Amino acid sequence: MCSWKKHFRALPCCQKTRLSFCHQIESVVVLYELELGLLSTKEDMKEEKISFLIYFFHVCSTVWGSGEQKTVMGQFSRDCILPCLFPPGDDVVIYWKKKDKNVHSYYYQRDQLGSQDMDYRNRTLLFHEDIGSGNASLKLSNLTFTDEGLYHCYVGTKQAKAEEDIMLHVKVSSYYALEYQKTDTERMLKCSAFLSYPVPRITWTQGNTLIQQTDPEETKVGILYTVRSDQNITNTSAPYQCHIHLSHEKWTAEWKMEEQLSNVEGNSTAIPCEYIDNTSSHAEGFSVVWTIHRYAVVSVLASFNENSDTTWKIVLGVIILVAVIAACSCFYFKNFRNRGGVI
Repeated sequence: MCSWKKHFRALPCCQKTRLSFCHQIESVVVLYELELGLLSTKEDMKEEKISFLIYFFHVCSTVWGSGEQKTVMGQFSRDCILPCLFPPGDDVVIYWKKKDKNVHSYYYQRDQLGSQDMDYRNRTLLFHEDIGSGNASLKLSNLTFTDEGLYHCYVGTKQAKAEEDIMLHVKVSSYYALEYQKTDTERMLKCSAFLSYPVPRITWTQGNTLIQQTDPEETKVGILYTVRSDQNITNTSAPYQCHIHLSHEKWTAEWKMEEQLSNVEGNSTAIPCEYIDNTSSHAEGFSVVWTIHRYAVVSVLASFNENSDTTWKIVLGVIILVAVIAACSCFYFKNFRNRGGVI
């Protein structure tokens, strides 16, 4: 029998098969007593027992595990939602944990953040208006790579309890580019990875042959890396491929010399440039820029940026501009007629 104070004397937890469970209960007792120190001295013994049961249920879920694990992919520096649903009931208690870290707590119909881990201060949010309908999902803001890991959601009511395990992965929305430059003396390819983590590795191939390369140029902004590798074009008989390697993805771009184009001055012509995306069904964030290098001056001939937000802003701007012009025109013609003018 455990020789603990208060409510723990009657817990038959010290059998040999439950020693590890006993040790975890001891750590919970410490957390429980710390929690009581944060509670108002006016709280009665009934509320203290409820607080202890919250911790006790959490330890049970830690020892014996929970249901099927879910996976959430979050974007670095953005917000994400960790899902957790439960059968609606009375006196809802919600505990979000990540190993030994208290991520977010809710009971007595309000958030209880006194013992929240400092890594999550001002970054967590429950959807209070949806708790009554069985939604204990947690919004986690401004994701960092240290947020990656397994989260455990425990929800208890008078009627039942529910648990969820959510594995959170955090990735960076990196940008990649292959640029071709031609001067009077040389032709060069520049392959870049922007705002990546961890440091990407860049390799070059021509056909199926690996090409030796110089050390890439590397810069760092915060914890994100930008890496560029240059490759001189010495042989145009086979295409050049740039490969950017990251732990979670691989990006490849190809450049090849097409036949020389010729046309009569004053006529139009088409310069081929193909893009094939084998990783997704859409090209959001994809951009193309055509430039011409002449007499040491770089001029932009055309550009395209597939961004839904930008597209809508442009459309909205055009609509507003047309509306303003129409309003001004109506105002001008009305005043003109009032003055007896003739159009």
